[in-house]
Amino acid sequence: MLENLNTQNLISDSVDPTKKLHPRHSFTVQWLLSSLRENDETYQILHGSKPVKDITASDVSEGKGFVSIVLRCIVTFVNSSDSYTTILKIPGFDSFVEVAQQQSNNDEKKVVTETIKETFARFHQAECLFYNELANILQPPIPKVFKTEAWILDEKEGCLHMEDLTKSGKILGYFDNLSMAKIKDFVGHLARMHKNILTTDPKIWKGKYLIGQKAMVDYLDFLPARCESFLENCKRIDQFKPIFDKYSKFMINRDYYLYVEKQAYIDLGLLPVIVHGDAYGGNVMYAIDKDGKVCDKISALIDWQLMHEGSPMEDLARFLVQCCDGILRRKAETCIFEYYLECLEKEFGDDKTKVPYTLEKLKKAYKYSFIAQAFFIPSYEIALNATSDDASEIKKANHEFGVSKAFDALQDVDQILQGELKTFFEKYNC
Repeated sequence: MLENLNTQNLISDSVDPTKKLHPRHSFTVQWLLSSLRENDETYQILHGSKPVKDITASDVSEGKGFVSIVLRCIVTFVNSSDSYTTILKIPGFDSFVEVAQQQSNNDEKKVVTETIKETFARFHQAECLFYNELANILQPPIPKVFKTEAWILDEKEGCLHMEDLTKSGKILGYFDNLSMAKIKDFVGHLARMHKNILTTDPKIWKGKYLIGQKAMVDYLDFLPARCESFLENCKRIDQFKPIFDKYSKFMINRDYYLYVEKQAYIDLGLLPVIVHGDAYGGNVMYAIDKDGKVCDKISALIDWQLMHEGSPMEDLARFLVQCCDGILRRKAETCIFEYYLECLEKEFGDDKTKVPYTLEKLKKAYKYSFIAQAFFIPSYEIALNATSDDASEIKKANHEFGVSKAFDALQDVDQILQGELKTFFEKYNC
């Protein structure tokens, strides 16, 4: 470390070290260069002794999320045509405020309440904990993280400094449908992560990562208004309104969501795992080939703010509900649980006796999580289409896609809650 600091002092950068990388945030050129030169081995090898001419940063997160901005920073060098790119992820309220103000006339102070501030800070802290404590255990496909900065409200901004994967991978939009091959690749990664955590000493992790279990509850206050907005913009109100009316109490019952997140899988006798918590298209990066075409292989799972201890079926439910149309989701549901067990058995060295789950219990755990996820589709459709820069024709097509996906999911919810889980519905429909 001392050697790296001494080397930095000898490098004659021409860029202003106090230059801010973003006008609304405090991180400077000096902060980023220090991190690159101290923590990024690739940078050290390729450019460690080169004086830096400039660093420019652009926000590449627009329309992709609400909790952080993502800055792609380009480093250029004195007397060289070389450049180097790296990523800063800075938590904040900008995107959240933008979406909220598009749906109401509230000013920023009314949108960003103390509760929202504390919630967002907690999300960032959870992601730092994941990269610092759990990433090496789970071994998921993730970007290299060089430095984490804690976010202390009203005192210090938080940040994640990580490698830039935009040249080797691509994130699909919320309104892009998947393929069965992509679903199976995701399930293969789930099985590997689950095996890794299930074979880790529970004293290291069990009971330590529980805060994220209430993430869905934190958003329930926004659900009725967004569902109302969805109905106002939906041309199939005669089909949706009876479903919304039927489940108006159930879908915002906090006890129901907390039961699904904290207890349902335990009552089924399923061992917990570490859950990503937000496994939808915007947080899954797929590899691209030399022509820039998206492949079926996942190159990175990103945005671990909502990670927590939970059901082995929670991530699969969110992934299928939020990433697939009704046709593909239903097709996957006919075989994907068996495939998960096959993958998990393979991860356990083809020893079936080590697999702690049964097909029947996994399917029921999935249904609990599926119901919770389905009620949020209208909210995502409204929020993500509102922030999109797509042309009006594309937005219209996206809306129709989201409406169809929501209707198919809610039809299936109705079938489950009036059938197998009717007693569950009657208990929490209050």
